[in-house]
Amino acid sequence: MGANKTFTKSWRVANAGTCDWTAGYRLVFVSGESMGGHSIGVKNYPVKPGKWQTYEITLESPSKEGTYTGYWQMTDASGKKFGSLLGVTIKVDKSYP
Repeated sequence: MGANKTFTKSWRVANAGTCDWTAGYRLVFVSGESMGGHSIGVKNYPVKPGKWQTYEITLESPSKEGTYTGYWQMTDASGKKFGSLLGVTIKVDKSYP
């Protein structure tokens, strides 16, 4: 993609645990390149065990060419991380519109 381009990344995440995800649960940036993204709270809560939730984050590609990866993860109401890392990888090419 081109440099400094806004895009939306979506993940569909299952609650594979034993408790509801409530208002305090969030998807947060944990490592790599954040691409300007911010944490997202659980919407349409509670998310019951066995149910799915879609998370969408608005990001922006960096200004320099290269390959960039950022990782996000769920946190509970006390901020403890759990579950798999969710990644996004892009390649910035200034010749791309």
